[in-house]
Amino acid sequence: MKTLITIAALLLTSTSAFACPLFNGEYERTGANSRTTISLNTQVMGDAYSYSLGGGGYYSADGITKRVHEDNVSGSIKVSCDASNVNFEIAIDGGAIYTIRLTAISSTQLEINASANYTELNGVYSRK
Repeated sequence: MKTLITIAALLLTSTSAFACPLFNGEYERTGANSRTTISLNTQVMGDAYSYSLGGGGYYSADGITKRVHEDNVSGSIKVSCDASNVNFEIAIDGGAIYTIRLTAISSTQLEINASANYTELNGVYSRK
């Protein structure tokens, strides 16, 4: 029984390294009258995944809210992930709150679903 528990614990900790999708490169969505390109990158160090959205800094997908200051804008960001999704929750000080979900569809496609105040990103994107 003790051996079974040890094996289960090892499996749970070792599989966490494979729990999040890898997005690396530029992804493009073409609409009727427009084209949207977004840059995404993933860094993996041990069991920790970090994501960069749109060429900004890397944020750890640990589900912990962190204070940020970029391009003269302050606020907070929380990034989390599971087997096929990366979730960004971004709050601008004194302003809007944005949620962005990236869902892996295949090795070359992803879907973006953003909150009502950021819907211009929504759609299916293909890696360029």
